[in-house]
Amino acid sequence: MPTHKPTPSRFVSEEGEGDAYWFGSAAQANLAIIRARGGDSGVTVTEIIAPVGTLQPLHIHETHDDNFLVLEGHITMYCGGEVFAVGPRMYVSLPKGVPHSWRVDEGPARVLGFYDTEDFARFIVEVCEPATSRDFAAATGLDERRAAEAAERFGMKLLGPPPAELLEGLGPRPGER
Repeated sequence: MPTHKPTPSRFVSEEGEGDAYWFGSAAQANLAIIRARGGDSGVTVTEIIAPVGTLQPLHIHETHDDNFLVLEGHITMYCGGEVFAVGPRMYVSLPKGVPHSWRVDEGPARVLGFYDTEDFARFIVEVCEPATSRDFAAATGLDERRAAEAAERFGMKLLGPPPAELLEGLGPRPGER
């Protein structure tokens, strides 16, 4: 007797689609758009839009690597003691368990994040305010205490402010590593 396997359904997320949330502080808001969550592929995709000057706190992901494709902007990244620059059409993978952070130097930056778990998307949904518009003037910040508590449930640890290497002058441009 033949065995029938169900055909996975296709999924398309077009420009402007996805659930949007304000991520970061009110003074340094990012727009996080969840473009895909798990599903048949098991891949979660987020789109982050961050203005110049945005700094991410030093943190660790314990359950997944942080995988980024930079679409627009220039970003200085810190990972495990190394500082390096990324720009448009560059891909970077930051390994789980390694402290990392980043700063937007030119932008706004527009970055796609790819994850093999839904942990980051679940964190965003739990601690961030929905963005009823994509206007940065309407940005709201997240409750940092609530974020730190939730981070642990979703395989992350917030370690503190960005490292001094990101707070000093502008980092090297892509290709100047």
